[in-house]
Amino acid sequence: TLELEKEVIESPPMEATVASRYAGAMLLYVGLAVLGLWEAFQELKVSLGRAVRYDLNRVVAVVAFGFALRFGSMERFKTALQRDFGALIGTPSVPTVRSLRQRIGELAESLDGVTLNRIMFRNYIRAEPIWEGVYYLDGHFCPYTGEEPTAKGWDAKRRLARPGQTDMYVHDVTGRALFFMNCPANDHLSRVIPELLEEIRRVAGEQPILLIFDRGGFSSRLFSYLDQQGVGYITFLKGRLAKRRFPVEKFEKHWYAFEGRRWVYQIYEKGTRLRGVGRVRTLVVLHGEAQMPVLTNRLQMPAAKVVHLRGLRWRQE
Repeated sequence: TLELEKEVIESPPMEATVASRYAGAMLLYVGLAVLGLWEAFQELKVSLGRAVRYDLNRVVAVVAFGFALRFGSMERFKTALQRDFGALIGTPSVPTVRSLRQRIGELAESLDGVTLNRIMFRNYIRAEPIWEGVYYLDGHFCPYTGEEPTAKGWDAKRRLARPGQTDMYVHDVTGRALFFMNCPANDHLSRVIPELLEEIRRVAGEQPILLIFDRGGFSSRLFSYLDQQGVGYITFLKGRLAKRRFPVEKFEKHWYAFEGRRWVYQIYEKGTRLRGVGRVRTLVVLHGEAQMPVLTNRLQMPAAKVVHLRGLRWRQE
């Protein structure tokens, strides 16, 4: 860890041993090095000009450690233990809030945030590849209580329209958050998925892509688009056809082994004809007395695997 720290930040001479209440946070250096955080800023050729004490590396480190230590705002640095926090970045103390605001402002003006996020997403995937190219997509509404004029969106918790915006999140099969896209206009998930797919393809390379989303993404136009792009999808059937019920005798037992456990499902496989798409593979899952129809264009994937991957969507929550 000490060698890694010396490579990332060339610190001025300090005591060989420094006590710090925040010492455990130094483990974060390992993760940030694996993700290539400082290399990402170098790739973007970001520069803050001449700095005697708080150069680019240290400013980035302060932001990363402040976030990791749950400093809710810039003002929180006023109450930080000066010497203890300074030990994390190789300085006698933490920067003043005034200096920090100035340096972070310069940093924000000297780089393209979208490009930085794309680089970090690429590095994130390289460090831990996506299992079988499976991506989970979902939108979460964030209410806004400020005074600025803001578009309204649907708040599912309160079941009413409120000012706010929707964030579209992308996760992998473990529930790991990969990135999110902010949608101030509260666009429908089905309209945002092509943009999310574009970002995914920047890092996916030749790996096949399978998108899994809820009824918010149900759209014949979207299904047709994904078919044309050669992208797989799994979602729920929506509307009048989803309410149809089938005799229990038609359901057969299927199983799928995942993470050391065998999962068994009662499934009835059929086809559903959608306007503009054609016949779509439909797997009706029996849960007690309930029947849940699942749509997919992955024709060769085992039925139980399709159903189980759909169920793992709840890891996003």
